[in-house]
Amino acid sequence: GEGLGVGAMVVHPNRDCFAYCEKGQGAVVRVCDIQGRTTRRIEGTAQIDVDTMSFTADGSALLTVAGLPDFKVTIWDWQKDVGSSEEMQLVSGTAPAKLKEGSFNPVNPDQMCFLGVDNTLYVCNVVAGASGPELEFEKFSPPSEGVTFVSFSWTAAGMLYCTTSDGCLWLADPQTAAPVGESVVISAEGALCHVIATSRHLVCWCSDGVLVWLGLESLSEGYRVKVPLQRGDRLVSVCLGDSSVFAGAHDGSIFQVALLQEIPDGNYRDEEEEPSPVTLKDADVLIGEVQCDSHHRLFRIALSHHGPVTGIAPLPSMGCFASAGSDGVLMLWDTVTGATVAAQRCARSLTHCASHPTKPLVCIGDANGVVSLLDVGAPARIRARATFKLFQGPVSVVSFSHDGQLTAVGSSASPQLYFLHTDGSGGCTVVGFAELPAPGVTHLGWTARTSVVAAGRHSLLCEVRGVPHARPEDAEGLELKGATVACVRVQGDVTGLATSGAGVSCTVQGERKTLVLSK
Repeated sequence: GEGLGVGAMVVHPNRDCFAYCEKGQGAVVRVCDIQGRTTRRIEGTAQIDVDTMSFTADGSALLTVAGLPDFKVTIWDWQKDVGSSEEMQLVSGTAPAKLKEGSFNPVNPDQMCFLGVDNTLYVCNVVAGASGPELEFEKFSPPSEGVTFVSFSWTAAGMLYCTTSDGCLWLADPQTAAPVGESVVISAEGALCHVIATSRHLVCWCSDGVLVWLGLESLSEGYRVKVPLQRGDRLVSVCLGDSSVFAGAHDGSIFQVALLQEIPDGNYRDEEEEPSPVTLKDADVLIGEVQCDSHHRLFRIALSHHGPVTGIAPLPSMGCFASAGSDGVLMLWDTVTGATVAAQRCARSLTHCASHPTKPLVCIGDANGVVSLLDVGAPARIRARATFKLFQGPVSVVSFSHDGQLTAVGSSASPQLYFLHTDGSGGCTVVGFAELPAPGVTHLGWTARTSVVAAGRHSLLCEVRGVPHARPEDAEGLELKGATVACVRVQGDVTGLATSGAGVSCTVQGERKTLVLSK
């Protein structure tokens, strides 16, 4: 591929292999075993991208749907041992529009349902043509004017259900290409509703966080859960496990609804226990249990930044790394699994972070000029060791010295460079500041125990020497009168900086090369 990422993926019904296609011109579908080894290549599926794929219920055939410019829909005998992909092709045709979802009727592999990007629903049948099998598309009629389709799902018995933009669930007839009977109102709040069919239920999930279980035969509501979302957030995806439902939110959160009892398939019978009132544990918890009742426990099990990541810092002693985001969240990630270990929501947008070389300490700066030293040794209980308001503008960079005793803090809006001292117990104090010739610091690096180099948008490399580890007893102010500042002018803004005992390396944007300067 062209390194543009995976465009479509589908798992075989037997769960022993999967098919995927990368984005990019000349898309090739690869069928892989569960270890990821490619066992089959299918070429000619699309000119550019494959938008969706599906296996038949028995897994013998594979459906591929191409996007622009050809809208090619093809069914493949993917297991056929032949010399070319063309010989695997069972039938191919052109869709009437760009499609985003498609799947086979479980009891009739010659019938499929598709949802277009314009939320038009289609039924497609394999029919006999003059020169062989052909694909015949028919557009579903919406239940009323101004209403569009949102999702669809086949039951194991071949019944087709769909949801519409007015929050309703419908039974759809593939023969007449129209909804039939009366609808079931799932959401009257204007939320988009989706449906997934299981062996006993229709599980409907809504963008506002509502999950509803309906009996497959009765279409009566058996159970309802509300995932508490942040204001302005919404659910964007849901998948079902054996005894759990996993839901993904727009802000990067992943929720797990762990089912504690079997969900009734409609109205509760005498022998069935009705749910107890929901106990809200912590609606704002970043990782952990959110709520529970007699039938479920709801957890937030993963979280990602909602917005740019502004800093990353390794924590080798803990086997994880920290990330700071403009969303105001500091997150800890497991370096092996990539899973979220902990997350701490802060008061303001974070602009940078740095980690102590040997201790579980992270220093963060925010958009309001505040810098905080956090103890992350117990990820479930991250606490602040010290907090200082240093600048009127945002903190742009934070850097620990090699021994971790000193921390330099800079702001792109200030010429001052502040220094903090961290003692053996984790206590932190401001020991002073140095005045640089100009504001604009965006990079910091330590060359020696008490020597730090600052660089940024002022076309200068500034070295501050002689930074003390404690504030002098007789000092009248915080300014480090004894520290010396040496400057070297460079031809442009510094966009990268690295320091070592031997010197300083920097990348200068204007010269588009790396300069190595001796101390």
